[in-house]
Amino acid sequence: MIGVIDVEVQAANPNMPLHPMRAFVNSPSSIRVRNVPRKVGAWQITSVQLVAAYPDNTIKTANCKLIGCIWVGTIAGSTATGTSENGYAIYASGTDENGNEVSNYILGKGLVEILDTDGSITPGQNTAYVHLLDEPPTTPKEGDIWQTPDGYWYIFQGGEAHQLDQQAMAEAINASSTANAALDQARAASGIAGDAMSLATSITAKIPAQASTSNQLADKAFVNSSVQTATANFRGNWATWDDVPTDVSQYPADYAGSTTPTVNDYMVVQDVTVDGKEGTWRYKYSGTWSTDGKNGWLPEYQVNETPITAAQLAAINSNITATKVAYYDSTLDGLEDLIDSI
Repeated sequence: MIGVIDVEVQAANPNMPLHPMRAFVNSPSSIRVRNVPRKVGAWQITSVQLVAAYPDNTIKTANCKLIGCIWVGTIAGSTATGTSENGYAIYASGTDENGNEVSNYILGKGLVEILDTDGSITPGQNTAYVHLLDEPPTTPKEGDIWQTPDGYWYIFQGGEAHQLDQQAMAEAINASSTANAALDQARAASGIAGDAMSLATSITAKIPAQASTSNQLADKAFVNSSVQTATANFRGNWATWDDVPTDVSQYPADYAGSTTPTVNDYMVVQDVTVDGKEGTWRYKYSGTWSTDGKNGWLPEYQVNETPITAAQLAAINSNITATKVAYYDSTLDGLEDLIDSI
């Protein structure tokens, strides 16, 4: 088959199928894909593929070549006749309006119909088809075959009926039955291949264009773990380890209003004197509160070797700054000068 496929209407209206692609058995097909959407700014189509699911349970693919404004591609023929419901599809890839790569546009789909042909026909030669009849004909025609009531087979050729070899005829009938059974199996297998093609197309449509060998997809568990690792809530400044609450309601609430420590939450203990540790330490929660409770807090690293005093902690919590201290000192000096002048 050598033909033209217009995709303009189908690309805009996916519910409208392309015209069926018809070809003879064992005959290759060369298609010309016309009206592929043209370049608009950075948006453009850079490659077009033809994928056809044949009745012989094979899938053929052609990477089309742009010649002028027509994409041309050729695929091998089918070894079996019939209609493939999954048919053929025209795929395209390119870049979007931002210059990002985009793949697997579907410009249209249609049926594949493979027609039978007699490979023994030779130009300039007369050929007659054989017709197997259920009963002897009244007026036989060239190529008619029939069986008489006594079990003998005859063929009409050259204006005469010729008796056939009975054993050879029986073997030919058995071979025909076997071939028909094989054809039925091939058609059933074609349906399976078509389903596989549809599944592959569905999976491909769900894979983002950004995915590649260097930018692989992540499963849900990995993403949840990564988000959890990157998320931490501050659970307070505590003077000593004994002051760290065993009651969840005494911890500061997180962004969601929960006061229950979760994995990666952190706190600061000012004066640690447990497990051979001294000074100010940062703790990270690494357990589950329902089972580990306060024991889920594990020391992460030392902040200061010398504990912060209560006065220092109070100063930090008061939001005092050097600017405020300078302002207060200046104000007090002014008051003292004013008092001395009275």
